Amino acid sequence: GSYYGAGAYAGGVTYGSSRVPDAVLSLKVDQAWGSANLAAQSHAINYNSNQFGVEYGYGVTAGVKINLPMIAAGDSLLLNGAYASGFNQFVWRNNTGDKRSNNTDGLQYAAGMYTTAIINDVAVNMSTGQSYQAKSHGGNVELTHYFTPAVAAFLGGSYAKITWDSAAQALNPANINPTAVYSAYLGVIWSPVKGFKIVPEVQYTKVTTKYISAASGAEPAAKSLDAWQGRIQIRRDF
Repeated sequence: GSYYGAGAYAGGVTYGSSRVPDAVLSLKVDQAWGSANLAAQSHAINYNSNQFGVEYGYGVTAGVKINLPMIAAGDSLLLNGAYASGFNQFVWRNNTGDKRSNNTDGLQYAAGMYTTAIINDVAVNMSTGQSYQAKSHGGNVELTHYFTPAVAAFLGGSYAKITWDSAAQALNPANINPTAVYSAYLGVIWSPVKGFKIVPEVQYTKVTTKYISAASGAEPAAKSLDAWQGRIQIRRDF
């Protein structure tokens, strides 16, 4: 995760390496109707300064996959939701986020493909030592339908949002910036032979922030950005 500090000292607070491993508890059930899962994970927040002690964040997620053979063999509906405190990547990585390619410490996450909205895990008032954990929530839904055993289509969407206490936002609106990402996608799966798939997909993503995000590369300073993306996957399983 990443952290931000403001107050009496310049420069801010950063990640201080991992000292306590994350603990994970996961439960899953598989039956003829589909499957369901529930998981929780702790996350130690360790600062690079000895003036701050280790604190803990966490994340919880639940999901269900419902088989729909009454429509067509192989059809399914997938639903998943997640919530986290001080552990944004638990929500953003699993839903819409990806790593900032231009970030040297490798610890910050941007809203989808955009690098203008930094997603910090914790804000710290360096004058008082008070810390504020970011709260993230999100989810995704996906429906898959087989027209034939060799041709299927999938339609889905995802959502993730980060929120902050008002006291945290007051430290620095440019870095403590509530952000939301909405994404919708449509794709086709073609399996001309067993074990071989061609999957073209198109996706639309929209990012909104409470405060204007600074310009980054070709992206202008704005509260809202959107983009279309197309890709194709060619996969051979042995």
